[in-house]
Amino acid sequence: MQKRGIITSFSENEEKKALEFFKYNNYYNFVIFPKLLLKSRKNSFNDALVLFYIDDFIRKEVYYFASKIEQWIKSSLAYSLSHQYESTEYVKAECYLDPKLYTSPKMHRKILVHFEDTINKSGEEFIIHHHQNRKGCIPIWVLVEELTFGQIDYFISGLNSVYKTEWTKETVGKEFQSFLVSWISVVRHLRNIAAHHGRFYARKYTVFPKLTKEDEREYNI
Repeated sequence: MQKRGIITSFSENEEKKALEFFKYNNYYNFVIFPKLLLKSRKNSFNDALVLFYIDDFIRKEVYYFASKIEQWIKSSLAYSLSHQYESTEYVKAECYLDPKLYTSPKMHRKILVHFEDTINKSGEEFIIHHHQNRKGCIPIWVLVEELTFGQIDYFISGLNSVYKTEWTKETVGKEFQSFLVSWISVVRHLRNIAAHHGRFYARKYTVFPKLTKEDEREYNI
C-alpha cells in the first residue's frame, strides 16, 4: 500500500499489525479506506484502520436496527390484515389467499406463487406442524415469519389500497402513513448492504425515503 501511495506513513509496528489484519480481512474490502482519508496530512495504516472499524460499527448497528424494523413490519402487517379482513369465502387467518386483498388478479397470482414456493421449501417446525396438523392451513402470522424482507416489501406493494392505507395509519399514524412504504424499501436496501458486508462510510446511496417538508428544509434537501 505504501509503494502504491495509498498509505504515506507505515511504521514497523503497523506493518506487523497489517500482516495479522489481512489474515482475516480481504485487502480489497480495506483498500478504499486509505483513499477516503484527508489528503492534507500524512496518513498511516492506523488512520485507515480507524475508518474501517467505524464502518464496521455502522454496518452492525444498521443490521441490528433493520432486523428490528423487519420484525415490526411483519407483526404489524399480519395483525392489521387479519383484523381488517371480513369475508365468507376465507377465514381471517388465510386472508392472503383472497384475490380481493390485492391490486389485481395478476398480482394475486404472482404473490401466491412466491408464498407457495417459500412454504414448500421451508423446513421450519411451525410450518411442518401446520401442514401435518392443521390441514395445510398456514395463518398469515405464521407465513410472514418465513418471508424475506424483500417478499414482505413486494407483498405490501401488491396490497389493495384500502388494506394498505388502514395498516399504515394504524402503524405510524395518519400524519406519517404516506411515508411508511418508502422507508420500508430504504431499510430493506440498507439491510441488504449490511448482510453482504457492504461499505456504509462515504457511500453514494441511490435509494432514498420520502421525507416531510420540514425535514427537507432542515436538511436542505
